[in-house]
Amino acid sequence: MVFALSLCTNSILSFSMYILSKVFNIIHKRRDNMDENKKSEELI
Repeated sequence: MVFALSLCTNSILSFSMYILSKVFNIIHKRRDNMDENKKSEELI
């Protein structure tokens, strides 16, 4: 019972960390794109 509970908690933790990293990567990429857009606007 305790083993199953800890296993479940572990999987949920790793899953949430995976989702968090995915979301963080997407936000980071968008920020980079915005910076590039600002640079190109300044050039024009």
